[in-house]
Amino acid sequence: MLLPQPRDTLNCKSGAEVLILLEVSLAQMLVQLNTPALVVLQSEVLLQVR
Repeated sequence: MLLPQPRDTLNCKSGAEVLILLEVSLAQMLVQLNTPALVVLQSEVLLQVR
């Protein structure tokens, strides 16, 4: 995963924490649904990080 630039650290911190919480909750739901959508979730997160 790409690290945010120093000038973006403060802006990305809260956003990154929210993304982590959303990713965890979505991952739990997807595991319960037993679907292979984790790959899609990871792709979307990587696109947002870029």
